[in-house]
Amino acid sequence: MRLERGLKHPTLDTIVAAYSAVVIERQMLLQKLVEGAPWSLDLRQQVLTVGARTLRVSPLAHVATDGETWQWASSDGSPARTGHTELIEIGRRLDIPELTTRRLPLSAIHDGGQGPAHTLAIAACGLLAGRGYFPAAYDAGTAWLLVREESLEHPALDVAAVGTLLRGATSLFPHADRLAVETYLGVHRLSARDDGDRITAEVGGRRLEFIFDSADRLRDVSAAN
Repeated sequence: MRLERGLKHPTLDTIVAAYSAVVIERQMLLQKLVEGAPWSLDLRQQVLTVGARTLRVSPLAHVATDGETWQWASSDGSPARTGHTELIEIGRRLDIPELTTRRLPLSAIHDGGQGPAHTLAIAACGLLAGRGYFPAAYDAGTAWLLVREESLEHPALDVAAVGTLLRGATSLFPHADRLAVETYLGVHRLSARDDGDRITAEVGGRRLEFIFDSADRLRDVSAAN
């Protein structure tokens, strides 16, 4: 989904907000797979092994143990493809310096509750259509990985849970609520009607309504037969 079509001046915050519900949903599914399982990483082969499952990954970034700086992964001198290689092109096209600058102070990044590193990982995962991301902690810090494993299922839209998901995502990243809803519905390939103060979509014979206030903040989500 090309967000620049609907954004005159995209920023990192609006990109993260747009993809927040999509990526949080994918992370919840990934977490069920990896939670509590031992893991190992082969960066040369770009394979993350979790329990008995192998997942294709790309390096995104490294954060040292002090947690102060996010350093995007570089493919310089290595045959391995990194997620940042693709993000540089996107960052240049959209004029988002956080995607093109190699080292970023995490104190300058919005913290949605889990830490600013997760904010950058959400942006990368959304823009690159990842199946999730994985923070691989080790002695020297944390290697942040983009999960690209195509065999992983895409999350199905749960009508009963979508209100909680969207309200939670827009609360954590309150920079573009309408865009978050539009992006979420677009990723799930649902057509929607925009009536100004609400967006309506049909899901399996049920009607979802997303209601906004005059400032485009999401105020309510309802589902009806």
